[in-house]
Amino acid sequence: MKKYIIILLSFAPLFIQAQYGNEKAQNQLKSLAQTLQSAKNIRIQFTLAQNTEKASSSKSDAEKTVLSQPKQGTLWISENKFRLMMDGQIIINDGKTLYTYLPQANEIQINDASASENELNPLTLLKTYQQNYRSKYIREENGYLIVDLLPLNENRFYKIRLEISTSNNSLRSISLYDRNGNTTTYQIDKFEFICY
Repeated sequence: MKKYIIILLSFAPLFIQAQYGNEKAQNQLKSLAQTLQSAKNIRIQFTLAQNTEKASSSKSDAEKTVLSQPKQGTLWISENKFRLMMDGQIIINDGKTLYTYLPQANEIQINDASASENELNPLTLLKTYQQNYRSKYIREENGYLIVDLLPLNENRFYKIRLEISTSNNSLRSISLYDRNGNTTTYQIDKFEFICY
C-alpha cells in the first residue's frame, strides 16, 4: 500500500504542472480574445506555408514536404467582415456574401458566406473557441506560449496550434492541422490595430 501512495505522490507534481499550464493557456487566450474584440479594425500581414505528410519508402516514419512556395498576404478584419489579398486574389466577406475577385481573369465569384469560411477569421475563432474547442497547454519557449485548440465536435481540423507572445499578447502564428495530413501555417509578419 505504501508503494502505491509513494508512486501516486511522485506523479502529483506532473498533474499540478499540467493544471497550471492549462490555466495559464486559458488566461492568455481570454486576454488575447478580449484584446482582439476591443479592436474595431485589424490589419494582419502574414506568410502562408502549406505542408503535407507523405509516407516515405519505410512505413515507420513520415516525411514532411513543402507543397508550395510561401505566399504573402494581407488580411483586414472588422467584426465579422474581412478582406483578404493574397496570391493575385481579393476575397471579401461582408458577413453575408463571399466575393472572390480574380483580376488576371477579370472574374468575380459570388457565394454565400458560410460558417466554415468565417471560422478561419481569427476574431471568430477566438470569440468562439470556448464553445467549439478545448484548449491544451503545450509549452512556453522564447517568450511565446504554445497552445493547441482541439475541436469538441467533428471538424475538418483535428488541431489548431496558436503561438501567442506573452510580452505583448499578440499572435505569432496559427497552424491548422487537417485530417488528411496537411498543415497550413499562417506566420504573422505584422499585426496592427487600425483607427479610422
